[in-house]
Amino acid sequence: MKLLERSRKVIQPFTNSIRRKLIVLMILITCLPLIAVIIFAITDARNKLEAEIIQSNTSKIETSALFMDDQLEFLDNILFSVMADKDITHYMETSSEEAAASLFMIQNYIFSTLSTLYLPNLNSFDEITLYKKETDKSYALRNGVGHVLLRQSEHRPWNRLGNIKPAYVVGSPEEENFHMYRTFYRFIDHEIRGGVDLFVKWSAFGQVFQSLKTEDKSLILVMDEQGRVVYRPYGSMEPRMDISVIFTGMKSYPDDLFFKSNSHYVFYEKVARGNMYLVKLIPTSLVAESSRGTLSFSIAVGFIVILASVVASVNIANRASAPILKLIRAISLTEETNSDRFIESNRTDEIGLLEQKYGKIIQSRYLLHIEKRTAQLKALQAQINPHFLHNALQSIGAMAIVRNMPEIYRIIQALSQSFRYTMTKGQDLVTLREELEHVENYLRIQEFRFKDRINFKIEMTPGLDRALLPPLTLQPLVENAFEHAFPHKRGSWEIQIEAYLDDERLKIIINDNGTGISELRLDEIRQKLAQEAGKVIDIQESMALTNIHARLKAIFGDNSGLEIESKLAQGTRITLDFPYYSPDKRGDRIEAVSDYRG
Repeated sequence: MKLLERSRKVIQPFTNSIRRKLIVLMILITCLPLIAVIIFAITDARNKLEAEIIQSNTSKIETSALFMDDQLEFLDNILFSVMADKDITHYMETSSEEAAASLFMIQNYIFSTLSTLYLPNLNSFDEITLYKKETDKSYALRNGVGHVLLRQSEHRPWNRLGNIKPAYVVGSPEEENFHMYRTFYRFIDHEIRGGVDLFVKWSAFGQVFQSLKTEDKSLILVMDEQGRVVYRPYGSMEPRMDISVIFTGMKSYPDDLFFKSNSHYVFYEKVARGNMYLVKLIPTSLVAESSRGTLSFSIAVGFIVILASVVASVNIANRASAPILKLIRAISLTEETNSDRFIESNRTDEIGLLEQKYGKIIQSRYLLHIEKRTAQLKALQAQINPHFLHNALQSIGAMAIVRNMPEIYRIIQALSQSFRYTMTKGQDLVTLREELEHVENYLRIQEFRFKDRINFKIEMTPGLDRALLPPLTLQPLVENAFEHAFPHKRGSWEIQIEAYLDDERLKIIINDNGTGISELRLDEIRQKLAQEAGKVIDIQESMALTNIHARLKAIFGDNSGLEIESKLAQGTRITLDFPYYSPDKRGDRIEAVSDYRG
């Protein structure tokens, strides 16, 4: 009863006033659709980002597993080559022990054969061992030195012989190696005679793990058939992470390569003929963190629009009810004066009937104007960072690795980083290190295009890597050399970039050995720099010399800018000169112009 009574008290003011009813109705009409659109936009952004993560990483885990299997197949071929050696086979199948001289020759031959396989594959395994069960003796080649070991039957993997296919012995996640071995059978009666073992380095699969590590918070694991983590190349697992739950999910979806747990996106694929799993875990919180910017922006815009809608609704309701209130007051006044002179009216609606009754007093003093406003609802388009393009290029790079094309992988990496820099560096100032890395990526791409023609050198005084400058300042100047200085230049093309500090001022010099600029054209360029020095051109427009010169002056002051020197057939030298600032020493000048673009 108390709740009902309180509800009536809240509703009562609205039932007695048409103006309040209009206010509530207008707020509901404008705000409810807007809230629905905001919720839809946020949900759509999360779904798209999640779909991108799933699609990209499913492809990556499948490609990486194939590459890892290829490497394991290569190691298995090494085991086969030992087992296929006829002299080693004869030694393994022979029951009686050889004479000392003969045994010495056999031992030398074994170590020679193992060394032939060991030396070219130092990056793949640390040790290769041949074990003979009858003599309980093993011949191990480790660090280029042969060792004859006795009483080895209780040591792994020799205590596990009996497999037909290649088998594996793995340890704890902290160990950097694992055993890959095959059992040696006698052909006639299939008696176990021994085995061949490789002590494989996990680092041999470093490129596989690196190609999967595309998110900072992702976790790469290798698990065995029982669900134990046998290797973890990066980072450590969360204390509360239950691997058994993740492995159960993997067993529940054996052919899907992906499933989503309560805390992680799990991507997995069998490797080593089903003996192990290659697993990648991405926290589900990554989607929320990635879409946090969109969520904050949507809430801010939604709050502003809702506030504007409330103000507009109140205003419209007041204006809509004002003529009626004025008409009521006029009617009351007319009734009080008992006048019936002004009753003419051309209206045919309900208000017209009232006007006809009360005359021209109502018509002359009040005109009803009701403005109708329609709320323009803008769907908020989700802002997804350039992860898709970056991941797509990374996937192409992974394919290049699989197909043993390291040069293509390197150029894809340079192109990916270049795209990422140009699409994400929207701030006003960046560090010199970031800008020089972007220039180096650009030069690597050009080096790929013009093989054996480009020589470049980038020098920077230690400690200047955090110096601040506008983004995309140096790369356009280097690009000018390829556009204008090198096309008609014979021989090698040389670019030299030098950055140093001179009396608290940063100087960056770009030299090329191109065809140079004529004196007439050089004077025109210098005059143009002087005339347009006060103009600031948006960063997305032409990146000409005048633009860069104007931006430096606008940010660092009139005593900053660039100078150009050139001689025909000798090359061009561009010098950039502006005050030195770092993130720890920005200064009032930088703070005042950091948003100069308006």
